[in-house]
Parts: sequence; structure tokens; C-alpha cells
Amino acid sequence: MSRVMVVDDDPLACRILTRMLGPDHEVTAFGNGEEALAHFRRHGAEIILSDLKMPRLGGMELLARAKEINPEVPVFIITGHSSLDGAVSAVKNGAYDYIAKPFDPDDVLARINRALKERRLEETVALYRQERELEQERHSPLTRSRCMEEILELGRRAARSDSSVL
Repeated sequence: MSRVMVVDDDPLACRILTRMLGPDHEVTAFGNGEEALAHFRRHGAEIILSDLKMPRLGGMELLARAKEINPEVPVFIITGHSSLDGAVSAVKNGAYDYIAKPFDPDDVLARINRALKERRLEETVALYRQERELEQERHSPLTRSRCMEEILELGRRAARSDSSVL
């Protein structure tokens, strides 16, 4: 299950999105951006859906601060005041997508699932690259001796461990 944060000062919008996403995602809803940001700092999330206009901390500010914490998190900006300029501005500032109210639930789910799929693909590619670098390292001239390969393998195992190594 993916962890999704819904941020909207309209309780009805939070309930609708929570019910809509609930069967497939672990949803946490917030009535303001400040609470959402505090939660995101402590627990993170895989997706953030935020209303654009909220008192105190609006969607664009939440977007900016969330990206400082985790630049990879997809943030969707939702608004009842849809405009092309607003959409362009949100995406230029790092939003993954811009959703106009009223929204089609199937469309929102499809967009969220696409973002999650892209994020997982990016993580898989990064892992593959890391493994490839390790494999290339293993076959470098430095590791042509069996003894050195064993030392490097021991180092790799220690690196994956949470234990202190001296």
C-alpha cells in the first residue's frame, strides 16, 4: 500500500479523496498545510495531494517545502480555481500534476497510479545502476586477486548492516 497525504482545508474534499483512495492506499488527511508538513517531516509519504489555496500554508508553499525534504515525492496540486497559468506555474515549481475541481475520480486514480509506477521504475533503475557499478568494481584490476575480492565482499556486507564496523 502506498502512503498518500491529502491536504485540503475543505473537510468534504478530504473525505471524498480519502474514501476514493482508501481501498488501494494508506491515506492520511490534513486540514492545513502546516500539520501536513510536520507529518511529512516525521513520516514521509509516497504521494501528496494538496489544495492550492489554504490559510497559513498554501499548496505552493507546501510543495516547495516538501520538495526540500524529499525532491522525489510527487505532489499534485488541486484547485477549484483552474487556470492554465496556475497549472503551468505549479508544474514549473515542481508539482507532478495539477488537478481541477470538480475532478473525475477515475482520472485522479489513474494519475496517482502513473506517478507511483514512474517512481518505482526510477527506484528500480537507480538500484540497477548501483548494482552494475558494484559489479564493474568487482572486475576492476584491483579485484583480480581472490583475496581482494573477499575483502571487498566483506565490506559490501558490512555496508548493508546497521552495525558499527571498526
